[in-house]
Amino acid sequence: MPLLTAAALAAGLSSGAAQGAESPPLPPASAPAAEPTVTQAASPAPARAAAFAVQGGWWSVEAEWRTRFGVYAAAGIPWVMVPLAIMDHATWVVPVTGRLGYDLGLSPRWSLRANAHAATMVANETGKCGCADLDPVWRTFLFAEVGVRYQSPSGFIAGVDLPVFAFSVPHQAFAPPISLAFTQLYLGHSWGR
Repeated sequence: MPLLTAAALAAGLSSGAAQGAESPPLPPASAPAAEPTVTQAASPAPARAAAFAVQGGWWSVEAEWRTRFGVYAAAGIPWVMVPLAIMDHATWVVPVTGRLGYDLGLSPRWSLRANAHAATMVANETGKCGCADLDPVWRTFLFAEVGVRYQSPSGFIAGVDLPVFAFSVPHQAFAPPISLAFTQLYLGHSWGR
């Protein structure tokens, strides 16, 4: 029996040696083992809260309320219409602007925006005849806009709204590049994100 066991052991060692010759050599014992890599899934963006913002740009000053779902509404004063009415000898001017849009958060700091925007002004401008109009003059502009906004963690905001199309009510449409004359660059502050 011991002879049979020794023969079987010798046959097992010789077949293991043959397999070892075919397999790649093992790394030396002194080399550190490679760390296994762990892949983490990207964490979802934190839920957005409702926000209130005040912003001013090259042609209007606005207050804005955005819901946590991204829908926003803004109201303000298109201040650039005031000097235009005064140049037409108006003694009083009432300018108003409003927006309704959607803010798509790309990251905690950047978002894409799209909105419908209306700006209107009523004034008692001097007529072309040189006499004062008895009826007030209304000027209304409608815009379809796209934009981008940056918001720092401190609440500072900066953005641009580009009018894709602009309409002067009742009859004149302005396509790009003319509509881009109504581009709004703005700075402001937001409470909430």
